[in-house]
Amino acid sequence: MTVRPDVPTTAVQVSQFYVTLLNNNKATGANLGADVFYGDQTKISGPRTACVEPGQKSSERTRSASGMAVKRTYQTYVYVYSNYTSSETDNRLDSDLTAEAIEKLVHQYPTCGGLVNSVLVETIEPGYVTKITGTTYVASRLTISAIKEEFLPQSLE
Repeated sequence: MTVRPDVPTTAVQVSQFYVTLLNNNKATGANLGADVFYGDQTKISGPRTACVEPGQKSSERTRSASGMAVKRTYQTYVYVYSNYTSSETDNRLDSDLTAEAIEKLVHQYPTCGGLVNSVLVETIEPGYVTKITGTTYVASRLTISAIKEEFLPQSLE
């Protein structure tokens, strides 16, 4: 898919791409059947849940012929929660396998459908999360970085 530097991309578009991607692959097993939400959730609904949370958007000037060219980096976090069984070992394994499956799926779409130039899952961090309800979940957090070179809007001055 062709990436157009003259068409700006937003952090919401990148995050929403991953929500749609994970939802579309729920039935095929590519995300191991996780329920998917935009934004982290205070209550986890099922045994496997993936929450896509927009992260930092940063910009830096590039050395192109145009002073209006920038390289934007969009970070997106995918939180994977597992509460599949009463076994901590099984939940840890489930969370880790789900995160690895999501990483593989993300790398199969290196331009987010033409939104960006490149994508990389930078980290998968295992851990535990206690929600406001008091329930502790086995969790993993994927950090996805997407890079796009684009042009700033034309000045009105």
